Amino acid sequence: MIKKLITAFSIFLTAGCGYKVINKAEQSNYSISNISSTGDRRINYILKNNLSLNSKNNSKNVLNLELNSIKTKTVKEKNIQNQIIKYKISVNVNAKFNLINNQKIYSINSSNNGDYVVSKNQSSTISKEKSLIRNLVENISNDIEDKISAIVNDF
Repeated sequence: MIKKLITAFSIFLTAGCGYKVINKAEQSNYSISNISSTGDRRINYILKNNLSLNSKNNSKNVLNLELNSIKTKTVKEKNIQNQIIKYKISVNVNAKFNLINNQKIYSINSSNNGDYVVSKNQSSTISKEKSLIRNLVENISNDIEDKISAIVNDF
């Protein structure tokens, strides 16, 4: 009897919580007309592709986007023989955009960092570095998309 009462009470509490899953495709109601970029070319290429794929082409909110990306690679760990074991990569992106119908300039800063282990082969070390950069930039592009959508949806 008590188990049924607890189950019914928990269903009652969670059913009316007002939680709603946000559909990202419905939330992005903007289109990007122009993307200019400075900084690291690989990071900018990935950012441009991710941001332009998720924007709608026939939206009334058209914006110009300016990207500035900085990649910093530092040594994280060395072993006893003073050989590098781990690198740390930090990616920082400053995105400035303005809506065509509104001349106000908005600025978004987003950064992400991660580390990778050096392999015996240089080719696998380079592929680990490229994979890490790709993952970091995809997280940053998702963050920028969310912030742009939040600013655009305020209008």
